[in-house]
Amino acid sequence: MFLLALGFDQLSKEGARFLGYSTTFNPGISLGWLGGAAAPEILTGLTIAVIVFLWYQFKNAWMEHPVIAGIFFGAGLGNVLDRVWYGSVRSWLPLPG
Repeated sequence: MFLLALGFDQLSKEGARFLGYSTTFNPGISLGWLGGAAAPEILTGLTIAVIVFLWYQFKNAWMEHPVIAGIFFGAGLGNVLDRVWYGSVRSWLPLPG
């Protein structure tokens, strides 16, 4: 499930761009918070630290629900890859703002 979620995350972003949807880049976290205040490397490291922390903190719960864990961690790694490759997280879902 992890690889499926990761693949869907990346393919949906590329597919949306291919189909003409507007892709935005979020350099910050959570809807743009800290957008210009922190370097991408810091946010990438912070994202990885949170993912690792959540894995170890709730390891038993993740093991009981492998589908949920796969989706959560697959999408999380998709965002980490976006930060490494683009310096921002890609999004194609329009948000009011």
